Amino acid sequence: MEALAIVLVTVIALFLFLSADFIYTWRVRSTNAREPGVRHEAFHHHFEPFFSGMRQWGPLRYQFYTNSLGFKDRSPRQVELKTTKYRIVTMGDSFHRR
Repeated sequence: MEALAIVLVTVIALFLFLSADFIYTWRVRSTNAREPGVRHEAFHHHFEPFFSGMRQWGPLRYQFYTNSLGFKDRSPRQVELKTTKYRIVTMGDSFHRR
């Protein structure tokens, strides 16, 4: 009888955990399923042009925009390829383990 009680408590706890995980994933994590990253043949991936949406990094949520060239910007705006002005572009790298 004691073994049956242990199995029953374990099954109920597992059900509650999986239910809470499903609700968290459905309500919190999937609020913005659209991501700006797209594949690129030359350098693996980049951002899609004119993206406007919320992104999340850990517990932080922030507004994210890309311009017509696919670079992170202050708004989704058109950037001409050629100009008479000087421009400074900074590019970073992301690191991950394989």
